[in-house]
Amino acid sequence: PSRPFTPYNVFFQLERERILQEHGEGYAANPPKTKDDNLSVRPPSYRNLILAKNWYNAGSKKNGRLLDKTKRRAHGVVTFVELSKQISENWAAVDEQVKEYCTLMSHEDTKRYRIEMDVFIDKYGYDSVKRTYKKRRNNVEFEVKSCVSEKSVKRTDQL
Repeated sequence: PSRPFTPYNVFFQLERERILQEHGEGYAANPPKTKDDNLSVRPPSYRNLILAKNWYNAGSKKNGRLLDKTKRRAHGVVTFVELSKQISENWAAVDEQVKEYCTLMSHEDTKRYRIEMDVFIDKYGYDSVKRTYKKRRNNVEFEVKSCVSEKSVKRTDQL
């Protein structure tokens, strides 16, 4: 299963679409087949965006228009470096309402991940996820408990 988005990843997706749609690209130029209907939940600054139904789910674009990398077309609006710099500056100055919304969407994605992970464990067994992973910075092992109540397992969550 695709790992869940963090609140910053959710914010990045929102801001990227906002920037692209301001320039006539993104979902504005190529609307998704199923659209997100939860406009009332979104912060006011993002209510006018056209978003796919499960835009906040990590890996949801793999099921849609970005599956074939050979057919991708660069939008040409802004480079990735400029985009990421602008979005990180916006994240530092974002209001609490937007952060709460991004956190809420991140929790929704985490629920999806846990459900998919439990299905994966049921199908392939605990041995497939028992590998030990270490944090990159200080090489400390960590453990995340499964939604399955039998026992805790080592997961592939890197911090």
